[in-house]
Amino acid sequence: TCAMCNIWELKSSHELKLEQFERVFSDPVYSRVEYIILAGGEPTLRNDLPEIIELMHRHMPRLKKLLIPSNVINRVSIQKQYPRMARYCAEHKIRLSLGLSLDGIGETHDKIRGVKGAFNKVMENIEFLKRVQKEVPFNVGIDPTIFSMNLHEMQKLKDLASRLNMPITFQIAALA
Repeated sequence: TCAMCNIWELKSSHELKLEQFERVFSDPVYSRVEYIILAGGEPTLRNDLPEIIELMHRHMPRLKKLLIPSNVINRVSIQKQYPRMARYCAEHKIRLSLGLSLDGIGETHDKIRGVKGAFNKVMENIEFLKRVQKEVPFNVGIDPTIFSMNLHEMQKLKDLASRLNMPITFQIAALA
């Protein structure tokens, strides 16, 4: 069980279908949007994420920036979707930024994400994303969320980001 959100507890799917996204984004108000953050649970769990981005761009011709926060644990999803999304964004002059939710080192990250081996999976996917970056430009940074379970590892994460030559942006958890 992931300590970040409770979306995994949902018994039924509340995901929108592509046709529903089409209906929502056909509202003229979206034609002026320039910046989008695709968040909420884990965006890469959707197999149609590249199609959603392309659909949104059709309705948002001014789109200049797209941020996708991700736990980057699912290698199959990352390898299938990210190169396509990066190419699409580069071809359409949309600045794509991937915010990697790396919240600790080793077992700390695994415990926070509720997935044994999550840290190693993230590290493998970082190497993959760096290879993709050599072919098509996009931004990748580490975006840990600071809260009581990982407060003691912020310096270690900063050092890791430095070794990987990646920017790091700390988020502070706000729990209600």
